[in-house]
Amino acid sequence: HALADDGSVVVPIGFDFSFYGVTRGTLRINANGFITFGPDTAASGNQRLPDPALPNDVVAPFWDDLDPSTGGTVYTLAQGAAPNRSFTVAWVGVRHHGGTDPVTFEVTLYEDSGKIVFQYQDVDFANATYNFGASATAGVEGLDGLDGTSLSFNQPIIKNGTARRFYPVITMAEITY
Repeated sequence: HALADDGSVVVPIGFDFSFYGVTRGTLRINANGFITFGPDTAASGNQRLPDPALPNDVVAPFWDDLDPSTGGTVYTLAQGAAPNRSFTVAWVGVRHHGGTDPVTFEVTLYEDSGKIVFQYQDVDFANATYNFGASATAGVEGLDGLDGTSLSFNQPIIKNGTARRFYPVITMAEITY
């Protein structure tokens, strides 16, 4: 997907994906390193998660002021057969706004379990202001922005060659026998 600076595109997932109890069939990929099931917003400035300010309904592997129009590409890949399909969005060789060395990371959604996996191949911009998430948000947030899980907010703790996995929470009311 050729995304402009702060651009986004809506794409079909290829299966129903449950996120915070709501089933979704499409998502919006944002150039700035996140996906959302909510409305369009440029959102170049990242925010702590959860936060009721827009955007909400966010899956953010590396939300920062990225600019794929200056280098790199955002790819999607749907694979597998029902009920074991997955959908991956990868930001490959993308630079920070204003120019830096490129970074590569991805997020994968899994149909069978509802799990979400962030994978970080290279998050070193060769600029200490941005390296390893120093100016990024990583985490997930629900529809109203009140529930979520934060991996990091403006902390250089995301390492190259690592992955993080998020599982949905199941309440006792959802267990059937």
